[in-house]
Order: sequence, then structure tokens, then C-alpha cells
Amino acid sequence: HIFGTMGLISFMIGFLIEVYLITLWFMGEGIGKRPLFVWGIFMILMGIQFVGFGLIAEMISANQAENVRYTIREVIGGE
Repeated sequence: HIFGTMGLISFMIGFLIEVYLITLWFMGEGIGKRPLFVWGIFMILMGIQFVGFGLIAEMISANQAENVRYTIREVIGGE
């Protein structure tokens, strides 16, 4: 859940940065040489990776929870 939350937050920050830059681009300003442009793309990609890591971690933990092995400490009334 931590990776998913971090991923969604960073994706949204990157997305909002890119929306801001697209707004500036429609107003006639150049955005190709701005560090904010690269940072926004980086945040979007980082968010996608964090969400992916979160999904993989969730699948691994669910798989390990299903494979619980119980040991018998004592047999009562058995043969």
C-alpha cells in the first residue's frame, strides 16, 4: 500500500506539472528546454514504477499468505 500511495502521489504531481506546462505551451511559450518539463516526465514514470512495484509486492504477499503451513503439536484421541 505504501508503494501504491507514493506512486499515485508522484504520478499526480508529474501530471499536474505537465498540465501547467501544456497550458503555457498553448499560451505561446516554449517548454522544451525547461527543467520542469523533464522533472514532470520523471515524476510520471516514477509513479508508474512505484504502482507496479506495489502490485508485485501485493501479489507476492498474497501468495505467501496462502501457503501457510501448520504443524501439529499434539494429537488428542487419535491413533
